[in-house]
Amino acid sequence: VDTTNFTNKANYRGAGERLHLIERFTRTKSDILLYQVTVDDARNKIKLLLPAGSMGSANSTVTIKTKKTTEAPATANYRPVGGVATEISIVDSTGQAISNLSSGATIVIDYSDQVPNPIPVSDVGKLKSGYFDETIGDWVTLDNCTNDTTRYVFTCMDVTHLTKFTIFSV
Repeated sequence: VDTTNFTNKANYRGAGERLHLIERFTRTKSDILLYQVTVDDARNKIKLLLPAGSMGSANSTVTIKTKKTTEAPATANYRPVGGVATEISIVDSTGQAISNLSSGATIVIDYSDQVPNPIPVSDVGKLKSGYFDETIGDWVTLDNCTNDTTRYVFTCMDVTHLTKFTIFSV
C-alpha cells in the first residue's frame, strides 16, 4: 500500500504533507500476516525501513515520529553537522516507547541541505553517521553505513536502537 498526500490540517499522527508511507503485507501462513513499513519523511529528510516483526507484537498499533532537533551536543570527539540531529521514536498503542527493535532497520539520512554550508564539499567524504548514547554522553559511530558523497545521503543498516541520529565530523 503506497500512501501519499497527507495533510497537516488533520495532523494524522504528526504526519507532514510530504510524508510517504509504503506498507507491505505478506501472508506467511493462514493465520499470520507480516507487516513491513517504509516511512519517508521528506520534511525531516529521513527514511526509515522497518522489517516485518521488528517492533515486537504484530497485534499492536504503533506511532512512528521523526523530529529534527537542535539538542545535538558537540562532544570532545564529535561535532554534529549544523548542530542538528533527527530523533526517531516509536510508541505502541499503550503509550509504551519501543526503543529497541528485534531486527535491524535501515535509516537513510539526507544531508544535502548542509552542503556546501556548513560542510565544505572537500570534507564530505570524511563524515560519519551515528547516534547519541545517553549513558556515555557521547555520539557513537554506526559501523554499517555508506556515505553517498554524490547525493549527500547516508544509508545505515542493521540499526536496532532508536534515538537521536546525526551526521558528524570527526
